[in-house]
Amino acid sequence: MKKIIFSLLVIFSVSSLAISQNLEQGIKHLDLEQYERAKAIFKNLIKSESKKGKPNFYMGEVYLATDQPDSAKYFFMEGIKSEETEALNYVGMGQLTFEKNPTEGKRNFDKALELCKSKDAKVLGYIAQYYTTGKNKDWNQANLLLEKAIKVDAKNPEPLLLLGDLYLEKGDAGAAVQKYDQAMKLKANLPEAYVRKGKIYVRAKNYTLGLSNYEDGLKIDPNYPPLYREMGELYNKFGKYAKAIESYKKYISMTDKSYDTDFRYGQFLYQAKDYKSAVEVLSALKDKENSFYLYRMLAYAYYETGDYDKGAEYISKFWNKVPEQKVIAKDYEYQGKLYSKKGQDSLGIQNLTKAIELDSSKKELYSDIANVYMSKKRYKDAAITYSKYCANGNCKAQDYLNQGKAYYQDRQFGNADSSFKKLTEMSPTWANGYLWRAKVNHIQDPEIKIGSALPHYEKFIELSKADQEKYKTDLLEAYKYIGAYQMQVKKNKVAADAAWLKVKELNPNFKEVDEYLKAKY
Repeated sequence: MKKIIFSLLVIFSVSSLAISQNLEQGIKHLDLEQYERAKAIFKNLIKSESKKGKPNFYMGEVYLATDQPDSAKYFFMEGIKSEETEALNYVGMGQLTFEKNPTEGKRNFDKALELCKSKDAKVLGYIAQYYTTGKNKDWNQANLLLEKAIKVDAKNPEPLLLLGDLYLEKGDAGAAVQKYDQAMKLKANLPEAYVRKGKIYVRAKNYTLGLSNYEDGLKIDPNYPPLYREMGELYNKFGKYAKAIESYKKYISMTDKSYDTDFRYGQFLYQAKDYKSAVEVLSALKDKENSFYLYRMLAYAYYETGDYDKGAEYISKFWNKVPEQKVIAKDYEYQGKLYSKKGQDSLGIQNLTKAIELDSSKKELYSDIANVYMSKKRYKDAAITYSKYCANGNCKAQDYLNQGKAYYQDRQFGNADSSFKKLTEMSPTWANGYLWRAKVNHIQDPEIKIGSALPHYEKFIELSKADQEKYKTDLLEAYKYIGAYQMQVKKNKVAADAAWLKVKELNPNFKEVDEYLKAKY
């Protein structure tokens, strides 16, 4: 049972000022998600304090926050044994039991309210929080409890924050912001209010105001880790991955290392395309090795680093663990890509096709499927698949080049010329489009009776002059064609000789050139 911890800002009645300060410091660490530091303080208090109810409760809250319900239960029960009149441990037991047994959960909550006579803002707040966000929501009951908490402790901002949370859960963001603002009037230095307000604006897709609230929160408390976490998440939404990673690294540096924080950091690195670092972070996570989420991310990241064996190992582990309802299209996508890289082309195509079936927006995978067909010289299948990809205007210049080559190899020359024409229209300064238009026109006029390839070869020469070394072989082809065309069709010796001299310049060993230069026609 994973839950969010909110600090309840009240003065505690304990046996000494030192113990009170220690307990408050522990709660502060808990609020800041510094769980190991919080545990150390609560552990010492459990050993040293005669009344151990509160330290046991907060120790239990640490374990709830870190998703260890069995340990949480142990400390709540120890708290009840050591101090039966401390209501908070019954709250803890209510949180633990309510989901599976609402009757028992409510019995524990009622016991807590009985012990404190419904006059303890902490108890009222924790129970209201469960009714607001837990699996068994009861917003009317939560509202009643929080109204009581406000009457009990009118100077405490926490019930107002929780009331804001309640309004937000009910879908009234305006009322939620109003309650957060009221809480901030009671206590100016309240960074958790800025976190809440920022998240409301982010949820409403007003990212500018969301970021502004996080920045305002840092101005009053630059050491409040959740603000850096939320800024990281927001920058990640923007696609500003460098800033997202910077903010999240700051958050991690201020809190205790945990599986969840490191896993999320690994996801940020993956999204930033820093795949090597993502593998380093994710592969170090050992305490939840059976997590299909971890196996998924490792499979993805290993694929992107080019380690296809490791990628295949982890995608196999993933499929052995993932519940059917948790499978997403991207899982089939990476499975397909890994199969293809390992030479299992049929399985690769099968999985890539399944990914498209699950998510119709993944039309780009048709390009991957077509590339597999091309590598296997299945040109007809490749051409058909490129056509599916290009059908709705998805194709980019490289895709039209590949589609044209597939048609060309399948001897569908008319379709090939159409593809290369689209390529030249999309990228009019890319020499390759004109080269391939020339090739496809030449192959349809092999004896150069019409000369339909001429303008395309000429345009290719014009665009490739800046990089003659790169295009040397193709330029030889172009000039040979022009020389032959001028000799055979136009009988223009001046133009023909100019082309043959360019051939000789590019390849002095082409012996036929001298014969062509001597020829009279």
